[in-house]
Amino acid sequence: MPYIFGRDFKLEAADSYLFYAYEFRRYMLMTKLIAVIGYGFGDSHINKMLTQGLREDSNQRLFVVGKSNRDHCVETVQTICSCLEVDVTTRVHVQQGSAEEFMETPDLANLLLAGLPKAEDAPFRFA
Repeated sequence: MPYIFGRDFKLEAADSYLFYAYEFRRYMLMTKLIAVIGYGFGDSHINKMLTQGLREDSNQRLFVVGKSNRDHCVETVQTICSCLEVDVTTRVHVQQGSAEEFMETPDLANLLLAGLPKAEDAPFRFA
């Protein structure tokens, strides 16, 4: 089974994925809204980087697209928070549906913008 971070769970200086892991973590610490599509939260190295972002910034939001049905969205949010070992259920939103349905959402930009935290000192606001 191939691993994304080198051989036998060890990073190597020549590993092509080392750069991507660094960039992923860097962006997790900078962004205000993380959109997750098609990820089951089963990889601890990815989860740790997502957790760092959520713990670093109390305004950061997690927007997850998944095939969870409407009746189980609260359970799905709790499961995600458990996987990430954080208690941020108010900052996690689960959008029901497939990746294809999500990407074809007619007003996708505004859907994502609505998930951004509203800062009191923001120089502009979206309607």
